[in-house]
Amino acid sequence: MIDTRFTILGMTGAGKTCYLLGMYYELCAGLQGYTMITDEDKSTELRSQYLKILDKSLGINRFPAGTDSATKYEFELQYCYDPIISFGYDDYAGGILTKKNSGDLDEYEEFKNSLNSSSVLFICIDGSLLDGDNKEEKIRKVRTNCSNIINEFISDYKKNNHKLPPISLVITKYDICEETTSKEDLEMIMKEAFNPLFIPQEEGTCTVSIIPVSLGAGICSDDNKGELQPINIHIPIFFGIYFALHDKLKRCNEELTRITSLIDTKRFTISNLTVDNMRYERERMEAKDGFMLWGRSKKIRSIEHHYESNLNKKRELELDLKNLQEQRDLEMNRINITDQNQKRLALELESNNLLIYYNGNKDSFENIIKRRNTIWKYPISSILEL
Repeated sequence: MIDTRFTILGMTGAGKTCYLLGMYYELCAGLQGYTMITDEDKSTELRSQYLKILDKSLGINRFPAGTDSATKYEFELQYCYDPIISFGYDDYAGGILTKKNSGDLDEYEEFKNSLNSSSVLFICIDGSLLDGDNKEEKIRKVRTNCSNIINEFISDYKKNNHKLPPISLVITKYDICEETTSKEDLEMIMKEAFNPLFIPQEEGTCTVSIIPVSLGAGICSDDNKGELQPINIHIPIFFGIYFALHDKLKRCNEELTRITSLIDTKRFTISNLTVDNMRYERERMEAKDGFMLWGRSKKIRSIEHHYESNLNKKRELELDLKNLQEQRDLEMNRINITDQNQKRLALELESNNLLIYYNGNKDSFENIIKRRNTIWKYPISSILEL
């Protein structure tokens, strides 16, 4: 069972599939200690496609055609071959965004369910829309070809979940527009095209990143015979996993709280049974010292019955307590490992100077980390006392 789910949105031709292939190409071989794996069949399929991109002799045909059907993947991100998190990655055909009344209704509803159950959304914006010098025209192109449709689905997500997830605006093919669209221009265009995401809010926790990516500087030059040298291709998925780990930590802390509460209850009950049996022991000794033999025997049998019953209950509870303590230790270990993995990813993201907004205001990832670190965690000192 996967830990979380991501959905990638984008119109036909936005480069969603190429982004996935570039990400897998970069991470399956290993990047700064990180690797990404999937099942054997999907791995073979993805390798076949990115090997085709490596074949410069194919020209434009080296790049996959737009997807016409949904493809669902399950990946696991690892660090030094140890698992960090598993996630579903749902890649839907760009055309599905406009197929509600003309396409497969079941497929459309499946897409909506996937979207609304995702912990992070990735929105692919075609970098070729940003080529040129006219900023107003670029804004119009992004609105017409992307945000006018996608904003509806962001709104639908909030309606169903009563909040917005972390959102990454992934500008694909940035090598095409880099010379005419600076990072400052890119920021301004995204703020205009996806304006509701950048309005300051007093409530909620909407985090938005703007991440330009490319399969390689000049990969489309010389009749599409440039080198495959991915740029920033791993950053969006690291962004998503950082927030997914935050959610995982929250779930782990809730589970630790539940287990700790059960431990407290079991220990309290065991203590009461111990006190009761001490009382039964005193009563049995007093009964043995009595005068009426037949009365003593009946009372002693009753006391011994209660004593043995309590003793059996205590043994069962002590076994339960031992199992709960083992579960607690496992959960604490899981929390520590998840916390370390999140901190490691945070350092990676912080070093990339992300363009990031929090509740409509421009921010730094350092501040995002500080806010996220305010997540309640069960005090380790109190755990050690149990």
